[in-house]
Amino acid sequence: MDISVSAQDLKRALTTCNEIAPTSSAVAEEKTGVLIDATEDSVVFSSADDKLGVRVEVPAEVATPGRALVKANSVAGSVSATFNDFGFDGDPHRVRLQTTNKSTLKVSGGNRVAEGRTLNHVRNFPLLNFDFFRGVPEFDTQKSTQFTAIEFMDGLSKVSHAASRDASKLHLNCIQITLTDNEVVFAATDGIQIAEFRRAAEVNGLRGSFILGLKFANIASKLINPALDFVDLYVDEDQFFLRSGGTVLVGTLISTQFPDYTPYMEVNGLKLATFPKAEFVDVLQGLQPTVDAKSHRLVVDARESGYATISTSSVTGEAESSDLEVQTPEDFTLHFDALLLQNSVRQLKGEDFEFYFTPEAKGVLLKSQKDDDFRAFVCTLKKVD
Repeated sequence: MDISVSAQDLKRALTTCNEIAPTSSAVAEEKTGVLIDATEDSVVFSSADDKLGVRVEVPAEVATPGRALVKANSVAGSVSATFNDFGFDGDPHRVRLQTTNKSTLKVSGGNRVAEGRTLNHVRNFPLLNFDFFRGVPEFDTQKSTQFTAIEFMDGLSKVSHAASRDASKLHLNCIQITLTDNEVVFAATDGIQIAEFRRAAEVNGLRGSFILGLKFANIASKLINPALDFVDLYVDEDQFFLRSGGTVLVGTLISTQFPDYTPYMEVNGLKLATFPKAEFVDVLQGLQPTVDAKSHRLVVDARESGYATISTSSVTGEAESSDLEVQTPEDFTLHFDALLLQNSVRQLKGEDFEFYFTPEAKGVLLKSQKDDDFRAFVCTLKKVD
């Protein structure tokens, strides 16, 4: 194999593959690899773990087609640290990749740092055999459904903060996507907070509810190119396929029951308070360094007279507080996990946000005044003296 690609494309492809390839394997080192597969006019980089796979196609000058498998984190880290995207003149750098008779992948190129001055670099990486490498299936365009790229990316990023970070809790370490005739719904919960994002959309083809692992969702939200109008997606047996430009992400669907969160999204029977978003977030950020490291406890004490005090206990045991305006039909005092409350409020749009509560609420519903697409539910903490 002998190919030449732009440094920028090479680094993007390797970095993407390195996010999925395992850093180590008790079975075979080949499972940690990135496969470089060069045809006549392009090259595809791919890697996979037990649940995810990715293919990144980039344009290339192919002198000799071929394949090479190398350890993903080694080559990705070295290439990113060695080669600049552009020279001093603004022209893109190119990098050459060659397999050698010494069973290595030779990566070479130069960084143009000044007129007539180029710093040349050569790196060699041992080739791995293909026996235990898990291939990534190609994308089948005939099965795909198109969806607006920016809306799909927004949906994933809006709700991901509410998913559990505990990978052993499959029904919570995930995002549910529901596609109907006229809308798409993204939802996530870790059992103490819920986030839901609804967007009206004309969905052609694919229908139903699908549960994607949080790792898939986080990588997908970064891989989607917002400059493109659409992403392509489909489901084949237990695999979810997503394509944005030349990048294809494949994930195994989670076969579990997603919690029924919908009763917590209703406002019936709840009282409504209104807070200014920017000031509320500023107060939370200012108090964050003083929040108890274990409980993250934060107290919202609102008064019908039109002001609220947000307070916490500092690391020295002294009370820290800030006041801000509020519109509320009655006095209330509620305790929260400061981090959960801040993450949810950040997702809201507009100058003010709605805070639905009852005085003895086990949680509150948050939504924007002008945008009903996103809603969040945050559990309260048990009050303490």
